[in-house]
Order: sequence, then C-alpha cells, then structure tokens
Amino acid sequence: MLALLLLLTAASCSTVGVHGSAAPKYDENLMAKRLNRTIDFCTSNNNETCATLWIDKFGKSADYFANIINRFNFAYSNRMEDKLSEQLLTLSNRVEVWSLRNLRIARRFQWRSFQNAPLRRRFKALTLDPTLENETDRLQLSELHQSLQNSYSHIAACPKLGNNSAAGCLPVGEQAVSDVLANASASYDYKLSVWRSWYDSAAGAMATNFTAYVRLANSSARQIGYGDFGEADWRSDFESDSFNSDVLAWYAQLSDLYTQLQAYVRHRLSRRYPGKFRPDGCLPAHILGHDQWAQQWSLQSEDFPRRVAAVNYTDLLVRKFGNFTELVRAAEGFYKSLGMPAMTKEFWQRSDFFKPANSSIVKDCHASAWEFANRKDFRIKMCGRVRAEDFNVIHHEMGHIEYFMAYSRQPREFRNSANSGFHEAVGDTMSLSVNTRAHFATLGMLPNGTEAADAELNRLFSMALEKVAFLPFALTTGVFRWLVFNGTAGPDTYNRVWWGLRARYGGICPPVDRPSGGFDAGAKYHVAQDISYIRYYFSFILQFQLHRRIQMLKSGSSRPWQETLREFTKEDGLQTSALLEYFRPLHAWLADYNKRHGVPVGWKVPKDVLKGVAEQRDLRSSSSISSSSSSPDEDVTRRWCRRSTTPTPAIRAAVAAAAAAAPSVGAPPSESMSSSSSRLDWWADFEAKPPPLPPPMPPPPPHSAPECFLRHFFLYHWA
Repeated sequence: MLALLLLLTAASCSTVGVHGSAAPKYDENLMAKRLNRTIDFCTSNNNETCATLWIDKFGKSADYFANIINRFNFAYSNRMEDKLSEQLLTLSNRVEVWSLRNLRIARRFQWRSFQNAPLRRRFKALTLDPTLENETDRLQLSELHQSLQNSYSHIAACPKLGNNSAAGCLPVGEQAVSDVLANASASYDYKLSVWRSWYDSAAGAMATNFTAYVRLANSSARQIGYGDFGEADWRSDFESDSFNSDVLAWYAQLSDLYTQLQAYVRHRLSRRYPGKFRPDGCLPAHILGHDQWAQQWSLQSEDFPRRVAAVNYTDLLVRKFGNFTELVRAAEGFYKSLGMPAMTKEFWQRSDFFKPANSSIVKDCHASAWEFANRKDFRIKMCGRVRAEDFNVIHHEMGHIEYFMAYSRQPREFRNSANSGFHEAVGDTMSLSVNTRAHFATLGMLPNGTEAADAELNRLFSMALEKVAFLPFALTTGVFRWLVFNGTAGPDTYNRVWWGLRARYGGICPPVDRPSGGFDAGAKYHVAQDISYIRYYFSFILQFQLHRRIQMLKSGSSRPWQETLREFTKEDGLQTSALLEYFRPLHAWLADYNKRHGVPVGWKVPKDVLKGVAEQRDLRSSSSISSSSSSPDEDVTRRWCRRSTTPTPAIRAAVAAAAAAAPSVGAPPSESMSSSSSRLDWWADFEAKPPPLPPPMPPPPPHSAPECFLRHFFLYHWA
C-alpha cells in the first residue's frame, strides 16, 4: 500500500493557489478497501430497480476516486515534478483497474431494453466510454498522455538573429511566444525566428509519442464498436451520424464573412510588410498579432475600419484593479448580477491564478476550470495578469464553473454539458456581454452612454478578429484530429494535411518551409493533449444563439443537446444565422471596402502547402481545379486505403451495408477500411454542396471502398 502522501511546499504569488500546488492527502486504507470492492449485488441484470441501485452505488465510488485523481492532476498541473507524475500514474492505473472490472458488470445489463429513458441514457454514457482492456496498453496510454503534457509545458523558443547567432531563449511556455508575436514593435524577421523555433521545438518533442498515443486510443474505441477514436469522440459527444458533414455545411454558410475579413486584413498587412507575401495568396501565420497559431488576430488601431480613438481596456483594468484576484472577484460579481451563484469557499481557497514566482517551478499555464466530484470544490488554474485578454479568459473559465455548479445535483453520468460545445459556449456567451462599453461603464471605468456608430463598427471588427477569424482554425484542428485517428494523416503526412487544411479553409500558410515529416499541429496545446477541438468551433457559433437564459444548464447531459437547444432557443439544431446577424453591419462594410479598393477576395492555394509564403510562386486557385482533373495513381490510393487494422465483424457489417447502398462504388467489403459507413457523409456533402474553398473531388478510383472517399480527397490535394 502507498503511505499517506506528504504535503509539498508550494510557491505562489498569493494565498490563493497554495493548496493547488501540494500533493493531496487521502486515506490509503479506505481507498484500498474501495478498490477491492466489486459492485455486483444484482440478482437479475434485466431488473431496472436493481440496475438503478447498482449504477447509483457505482457513481458514489467513482466520485470518490475522481476527487482524488483530479486533486493529483490539479497539483501536477501547477507543479510539474517527477514525483507527482509518478504518484498520479500509479493512482490512475489502480483506479482504471477498478473501473474496468465494474464496467464489465455494467455491460451485462440489458440497458437498451430499459423502459426508463434516463436510466437507459445513464448506462449508455457509462458503457460506451472507451477503456483499454489490456493493462499494459492502458498504463502506456496514461504514460503517453502525461508525457505529452509534460513535453508541451517545457517547450521554449530559442530564436536566432539574422547572422544565425542565438538571441537567447524565451521563458518556457506558450505565453512568452504569444507576447512576442503580439508585440507591434517586434520586427517581421524576429517574429519569424521566434515562430519557427516554437514549432521546431514542439514537433521534435512530441511527434513519436503522439503517434503511439493515437494507436492505443484507436484500440480503446474499437473495443466498443467504433471505427476509430475520433469517431467515438464526435459521435458519442454530439449524438449525430451526420455531424462530420454538418460542420462543413455550417462553414459554407459563414465562409463569405470570413473571406471578406481575410481579404481586408491581408490588404492592410501587405502595406505594413510590403513584398513579404502575395496580395492574392495566403497570410503568413506569424504576423496576425495575437498568438503563434494565428487562431485569433489583433491589428493596430490604424488598421481598424474607423479612425476613432480606441479604448485601451487593459489600461482601464490596470487602473481599476490592484491585482488579478480583484479581477476574478469582478467576474464573480458579473455572474451574481445575472442571478447565478457565487463561487464557493473552496474555489477561493484552492484555485491557482498565478505563475509561480520561482522560475524553477514549471506550471501548465493553459487556463482551465476544474470540478472535483463533490458539489463544492471547483477551481480555476491559469497564469493570470490584469489585462483585457485575461479579463475575457476569467469570464470564460468561470462560465465553466457556473455550468459545473448548475448540474452538480445530477447523477454522475449526467454531470457534463449537453455536449462539449455547450460548455465552451456558456462562458463565451457571457464575453459577448462583458466586451462592451456598457459593461465597463457598470464597473465605473467608462462614462455611461451608447457607442457612437464609428466606435461600434470598430468594436465589431475587434470581435470579428477574435470570433470569426477563429472559425477556420477550429474547423481545421477538429478535422485534423479526425483524419489522424482514421488513418488519413500519418506520421509522414501530419504536416502536409495540417497545412493543407489551414490553407484551404483559412488562407493561412507557414511563413517558412516546413518538413513533410514534421508535427506542427502539436504546437497547439489541445492537439498535444488530445482535447477535442471541434467543440470550440461548435461553441463559437452556438454562443450567438444563446442569450441570458441559463436555466438550460441544470439538465447537464441528461438529454440530447438538440432537445436542450430547442427548448432554450425555440430553434432546431445549431444555426449560423445569429452569428451572421451579429456581424451584419461589419460584413457589409468589409464587402464594400474590398470592392471599392479592388482588394482580391479569396486566396490562391499553393501547390506545395509546406513551402513558406516567400517561396510560393507557383499557386493555384481553388476555382481552377476542375472536377475532371486526373485522379491519383490507383495503386497509391489502394495502398493508402488499406492502412488500417483488420475490421471487426460489426464494422464489416456496417461497411457491407454502405457498399450495398452505393453499388456504383463497387468495392467489396473485404477491401474496406476499419471504419463505419458514416464516412460517406463527407463524400455526400462534397458532392451535394461543395464548401466554398475546397474544390469538388474528382471521381474516386473504381476500386475505392466507400470509406476511402475522404482519404482519396486528401491524397488528391496534398499527396
């Protein structure tokens, strides 16, 4: 047995955070007793009363273990030491053994025939959770996940000067790089050197472990009947067989707004950096002024639509609040003003808001909200500063906490959002209210009054740089994960697929040549940590549908998200119309400006997406690719489409059904991928309504199985 864990000393800028950096205490004797207990007291696995008693008892034990594991996770995130890492891995593996043992019992219940719909949904959520049966694989998966987190948190950019001499390394972590790229006075070349160093370091640190992680994650999904882990992710979370094609349809509706924005920004930046990139091509990823991923953008005031005095919200916040904790109190006050509960005592005692004063302590500074399965312990972890960006972040993370509290009385299996996109949208919905002159007036930082028309246009433009610019990045990141898990993108093509998606959907390209065998996607925290990113794409559309009615949060995941959204908005499904309406004045202004100034709208995509923008002389326009273009070599496509493990009988049956439904494709089930027929949705979507940027696909080779369509698409464009 493990001895009681001793508290570690913690360094923090405030009393808030001391608890978060210490190794948690727990009763090892009680834990060992619970771990040895199998919850199997039902005499009939068809009896719903018996099943209710069983799953309730399981939930209580699972909450006990989740509390301990989450406390160790939180401590490790705030103080990334080997000792904590080893303790966390050991505990996690012990709990997973218990969980798997009881999961086998849960799967014996005939829950699909239960008359009690909520009970049926609880068992579905529990039994369809991917968990590896093999203990060695399960432990390796945990180790890989933790190793990826550790590698990412230790990345440091070490830029070189023009003469190739070292300029010195920046502080460890993503924030130091973001600060340089957001610095308007930093030169194009220095930003480029920092950007390249960050991506080179990230790719080298994580590519091998990420590939091994993907293999094991896919194995866990196939054990419960999914084709791959990406499919298990989106299908179980969003409960829609057409979700992977829906995301493209939503983007098609929003693409003109984004395209007009990209054209205007490219036009303005071409004046700032003359000759650095083509006026009708991609934007280099390092000059968008906000971060190293070009996921959100920031321009100088002279590049805004109207020349009016801009409000410096960071200066206002610095003058108003003496420290970051006061800023958090203000965010709490905002939620309380909406009739929502205050943060708990445990929140203020145990959250960790600050970067450690001791530089030798490595903390995962990526902001996140935490809950600890006991209805009272909720926390935020970040490295906060008094500035406008963190003002938004703290409202976003506190939105997660409010959501946690709203559904905390639900059974364990329902203590989640309607889908992961809902969770992200709640806080961002609030940011639409706090990012206004009116809210800053309520805080006493600006006089009351309405925004002048010119200032309002600038405000919408600033919001578009945050909200609209983000959409193709989120789409790219989500789709990239799916393509990795289904085998379309492998270690030798990670970069080609990643930058191909970024160029197609966002008109963003690498500023310098990138290696085909690299792993630039791993320079994003969520990819390295295998956090589903399509949730952010969903949430950035959803937040414009939501208003201030928050009663929907109490249902958690007890109902499908479509029902929750329908009750709340009186609309069926996710709608892009609210976002388009919000930005309509800006959309009209951008279209008029681009037309009057002869600004090229849209972009030409390079034939080689791995070439830096300075080398992109050989370009092709999306519209120039004809659907009658010659298809790739059939032998190459055949080999590409056979890269998979042997399909399970259930998957073979699904593939056979898909082939029967599309006989013109003509591939026998024996040549199919280990995939479900839902992959056909992508092909059908491209045939019926091609998205605005990717061109229509040429006909697939006659031997291709239905589930090879998506692979064929990417092979055609980027092989």
